[in-house]
Amino acid sequence: MALPVIDDVFRCAIRQTVSGKNAVNVIHVFAPGSPSSAAVAAAVAKAWGDDAGPCLLQATGVTLDGVDVTALDGVSPSVSGTFGLADNQTGQHSAFTMPAGDAMCVALKTDTRGRRANGRLFLAGLCSNQMETNQQAWLGATASAAVTAFGVFATVLDDEITGALHVVATYGENPDTEETWTPAAYPILTYSPSTSVASQRRRDR
Repeated sequence: MALPVIDDVFRCAIRQTVSGKNAVNVIHVFAPGSPSSAAVAAAVAKAWGDDAGPCLLQATGVTLDGVDVTALDGVSPSVSGTFGLADNQTGQHSAFTMPAGDAMCVALKTDTRGRRANGRLFLAGLCSNQMETNQQAWLGATASAAVTAFGVFATVLDDEITGALHVVATYGENPDTEETWTPAAYPILTYSPSTSVASQRRRDR
């Protein structure tokens, strides 16, 4: 389906290479003041690639390839940006990289109840020493570090573009009833990682 129109919201695809496989995190950013898509791409890259941002948890073998941004205004073309101005262009954690399909699921919680107003993000490229010894769960310390890293991500976004927020954007239709709902965006208030190992498969674009 076509992308929705949501004022001041940008769809951002963060492209990475994990163990030779493409991995993409699609997030949404509310950015007031009419910034360009290129400016939003640069802000997202700086926030993800910050020394204390999400890339802190990712393996050094993970490359941060770029950010593709589309303004949800119904008319603007997509713009691609790089991590060239970020602190890092790769992950920072030095250890054996887990398979590309293994990821940490981070719940994105807002102040509005319901699945449509809350989301999930799958962080791939983590390492074996961030897991329990049986390699069936992420360490509690890794989950806590993820909370801190995504808090830094949100802070750097606002530093780069005043008032910018990481949001959950909701739009679409129910395939069974063909019910549609009004597109909207909800600010993320809490990042809640799960220690269960999640799958990144099919999230490659």
